[in-house]
Amino acid sequence: MKALITGAGGFLGQHLVKFLKSKDLEIYNLGRSQVNYSNHIPLTDVSKKKIIQEALSEIEPDYLFHLAGTSDASDNDEYFSVNTLFCSNLLESIDTLGLDEKTKVVIVGTSAEYGLVKDKDIPISEELTPNPINLYGETKLQQTKFSLSWHKKGRSITVVRPFNIIGPGMPSYLALGNFLKQIQSQPKGGDIKVGNLNTSRDFIDVSDVVNLIWILVNNKNASGKIFNLCRGVPVNILEALEYLIQLSGKDFRLLQEDILIKNNEIKIHYGENKKLMDLVGNYRFLAWEDSVKSML
Repeated sequence: MKALITGAGGFLGQHLVKFLKSKDLEIYNLGRSQVNYSNHIPLTDVSKKKIIQEALSEIEPDYLFHLAGTSDASDNDEYFSVNTLFCSNLLESIDTLGLDEKTKVVIVGTSAEYGLVKDKDIPISEELTPNPINLYGETKLQQTKFSLSWHKKGRSITVVRPFNIIGPGMPSYLALGNFLKQIQSQPKGGDIKVGNLNTSRDFIDVSDVVNLIWILVNNKNASGKIFNLCRGVPVNILEALEYLIQLSGKDFRLLQEDILIKNNEIKIHYGENKKLMDLVGNYRFLAWEDSVKSML
């Protein structure tokens, strides 16, 4: 069995590669950088449909996991190219090559597609009409719409919307990853620069995300649908940071900086996972505390 992954070099991608390797799949990485345990197919420009089509033609993958995405606010064109056009080129190439009945597809979206959510809409279900507030959310939503329109009888495609993924190797541009970096860079303790800690988020361990993606892609009843990947439980950011500090055994002072406080930040943001749980059954999520321990 063969799996083609985009975004394999990212936080989630690297964990997915290791997971699929444990399933004895032959793994191909379509992207800019080489990734351990995978065969690299260089792609520096996602608009090059010919390269994408040649890769799919040669591999004829049983699975396509499309994880690639960008949140780089410095380049609007890059938003559209990576977050929307790349998906379109992949799916159109599958059509052209007649692989639409062979290749099972997972498209990874984001909870940012929901945008600003009113208190009455918490927890957030998949039925909520998305209202993204930035280009990242907007372009990912366009990807989702294209994916769902591509779905028809005989085509296997599932869209997942992860909430706040945490775990070993998480990047420092995410809140807990940034806190961990500051803690580890100060052997004797000191100051931790923070934004608004009076918020709560829905943390899900990266190992749960890859497990659930695997379960969904192999369940025919998941095809053509959107699933929130979340624990459905809000965790206070300050509580999570204090737990990190406690585990480190160091003394720290929290310094709030205005530049780190986001405009229009939602105080409590978490998802509903009933649709997911109805399909996967009695799934046991890793506790967020255990995820934080694994990060250290």
